[in-house]
Amino acid sequence: MLGMISNRKFKIRTIALLLCIIICGLLFRFSRPSYDVIVLETLGGQINDPKAINNVGQVVGGLDVGVHGRKHAFIWSESEGIRDLGTLGGLESDALDINDNGEVVGTAMDPNGIYNGFLWTAESGMTNLGTFGGVGCSIYGINNSGQMIGRYRLLGMSNYGFVREADGSLFGLPMLSARSCFPNDINDKGQVVGSYIINGKSHAFYWDGESGVNFIAGKVGPSSEALGINDKGQVVGTIFEPKINDLVGFTWSKADGLVKMTLSNVESSGNIINDSGEIAGIAETKGFMFIQPKRYNYLMTSSGSIANLDKFVTTDNNGFYIRDLNENGWLVGHLDCAKISPITNKTNHIGFVLKPKGLYKRIRQNKQGNYK
Repeated sequence: MLGMISNRKFKIRTIALLLCIIICGLLFRFSRPSYDVIVLETLGGQINDPKAINNVGQVVGGLDVGVHGRKHAFIWSESEGIRDLGTLGGLESDALDINDNGEVVGTAMDPNGIYNGFLWTAESGMTNLGTFGGVGCSIYGINNSGQMIGRYRLLGMSNYGFVREADGSLFGLPMLSARSCFPNDINDKGQVVGSYIINGKSHAFYWDGESGVNFIAGKVGPSSEALGINDKGQVVGTIFEPKINDLVGFTWSKADGLVKMTLSNVESSGNIINDSGEIAGIAETKGFMFIQPKRYNYLMTSSGSIANLDKFVTTDNNGFYIRDLNENGWLVGHLDCAKISPITNKTNHIGFVLKPKGLYKRIRQNKQGNYK
């Protein structure tokens, strides 16, 4: 009798263990990144190129309008669809960033053919911010306090970076003997990252109002570029790695310094980082003999696991770029190739949104509590 009871307990424990393994496997399988693909509309043209998405789910970028293919800035949301933001009296415009208040910045042509920085709001429309004394200007970023970053160009082809405060006052980023300064991102603390061009090489920098300019990889070190920063001061970008004679992605913070990404001996870049520590970027495997290099977009979670994002949009591995990532895990990008699966087989430049779905979406909801 005791033997039968013991045997029965063993069977129950074995079954329970198997069920646990199966359930854990299913949870792992379905909690990995999974997305609905939303294709953005066009307005009579063939190109839709989204640049940024805010935490409300609004997307901005540029699309060609009508048969002549002139680019116009646009804003899109699931509830309201796509809207042409117009120009400053010229032929073209392009929206480059949007904050959570729905304020859009970018560059637009005036009647004289000069590109000016602009601010657009639903209440006031497109406002001309001028060229700040240059022959052309672009506003690349805006945070939730209304601080902007951009650059203006002079006749000598030098580019000067600046920070524009919400009250309209302007601060020019120091040039430090550089030919050009390209600010790429600003967080809600007013911290800025980008790159300086010094003696023909790009050098990543971090700037804040207290410590000034910090060269992330040294002022005379290897070529590098800082591309994104979150509100925790964590920076992502790309740097030349002599060991593989190619570029690799990096993370940087004041506390941890420069940390190069290890993505199995591939060329890579870290393009975007959100406050959860998720990183989106591009990687490319090395070719060997008859094996062609393979390029793909990736999402790296805060725990370090990596998902290949290409499989959600294309099987052709051509012209696919993730441009932005918000706190809710939504990604925006564009695709330019002849064969696209599972969306369409048309040859054009398509903008899209990847929106988390299923268990992956619910896990994000539980972690953040603010999923839209």
